[in-house]
Amino acid sequence: MGDLTQNFSRSEFECPCGCGLDTVDAELLRAMQDAVFYFAMPTHVTRVYCWITSGCRCKRHNRKVGGEDESLHLIGRAADHVMEQRLFNGQRIIVDTDVLADYYDRIFPNRYGIGKYPDGRVHFDTRTGDHERWDERKPEEL
Repeated sequence: MGDLTQNFSRSEFECPCGCGLDTVDAELLRAMQDAVFYFAMPTHVTRVYCWITSGCRCKRHNRKVGGEDESLHLIGRAADHVMEQRLFNGQRIIVDTDVLADYYDRIFPNRYGIGKYPDGRVHFDTRTGDHERWDERKPEEL
C-alpha cells in the first residue's frame, strides 16, 4: 500500500541523491496507477508491481545521469519505470517495453511523452503542449 495511491509511495519518486526532493505530479500518479490496474486485470495475475527506476531528480543529480536540462524529472512530471506481473503459479513476468509503452500511447494518443529504453524501462511524462514518442533501443533489440 502506498501513501500517495494504492500502489505508489512518495519515497519511490524521491531523488536518489538524498537531497529530499520528492515532488510528484498528480496526473502522472493517476496515469501510472491506472496502468497498474490495467495490467492486474488478467485473471491469472495475482499482483502487479511498478518499479520506479527514475522519478524526481534535482538539477545536480539530473546532470550526473545525463538528463536533459529541461527534463520533466526536475519538476516531478516524469518517471522511468518497469512493470512486473506476478502470476498464481509464482511466475514473475516483466511487462514488455512495447506493451507498456503501447498501453500509454493508446490511452493518451496525442498527449504526453512516452519513451522506450534498451534496459526495458519506459519513460512516461505529463508534458503540456506537443506529445513526443521515442525509442532508444538498438535495431537488433526491436
